[in-house]
Amino acid sequence: MTSSFTKSMAGRAIIAMLPLASLSIVFAAVGGQWSGGSASAETARTTTVETARTTATSAHITTTTIRTTTTLRSTTTTIQPGPASKLKIYDEAYNPRFNPCNDPIEIKLNPGGHLSEVDIANVEEFLRQQADQLSVLTGVTIVYDGLTSQASVEVYQGGEYILLHFGLPGEGLLEVGSDGPRGWSFSWDRLRGNFMEINAFKIQVNAELISYGSSPLDNADKRFLMLLLGESLGLDILTDEDMLRADPPGDPSSWSREIMYVDSYFRSSDAPAVWGAGDAYGFAVVGANSGCF
Repeated sequence: MTSSFTKSMAGRAIIAMLPLASLSIVFAAVGGQWSGGSASAETARTTTVETARTTATSAHITTTTIRTTTTLRSTTTTIQPGPASKLKIYDEAYNPRFNPCNDPIEIKLNPGGHLSEVDIANVEEFLRQQADQLSVLTGVTIVYDGLTSQASVEVYQGGEYILLHFGLPGEGLLEVGSDGPRGWSFSWDRLRGNFMEINAFKIQVNAELISYGSSPLDNADKRFLMLLLGESLGLDILTDEDMLRADPPGDPSSWSREIMYVDSYFRSSDAPAVWGAGDAYGFAVVGANSGCF
């Protein structure tokens, strides 16, 4: 049996967009609509989005084509952005990211009883590989920490981790009856400029919609998991409108080179599971290059 998931649902779920506040370095971009109150540096918060409830709206797109010298720990890398990158945005002003000085960031997996032993082994191996790649792209130490029974919940939690929880609606962040492919919540506290510090990022994958077979993960499966990791680290989903307004927009057939492009695995499930140039640029911005909190 080949591994598969419900691409029609996973590929079409996007979060509502709001105008992006002015930033010194960025992108072709807007961020997501989030539940919760206004940002505060004094009170730790948790913020949740259930994708089944959201709709796309018009958004102002600011595109900047630049070259920047990005220092990742002891390595200096010159990165050319594009065709598009986008940061998540909270309260029309703040971009969430982890604190690079509180690493390592741990990736945890809760199969929730919905993955076979073979599935678990395949996903774990892929998460280990991604932890290594993302460490290089962000300049922040990221590790796969193993299996956990921790469920995704909408409460404040610290610990510098990303939780991937496979569960049915009602078993975590997704409410009973939800038809979204995933819901997510993150805890945060301090602010620094346009950035807010993520303490923990929790994702529930809808086990009613997404399932794996007993074969190795295919490219579509990998790209979906990569998209979840990209969201966890502060990148937002790119829509067709974002790609058209990028500078240059490029041929639509090339858009699937960006993992964060929402339809990349829906339209081109055979596209390689490799981070694109825009993805890499986004990770540099939310990584060590932007400093500690």
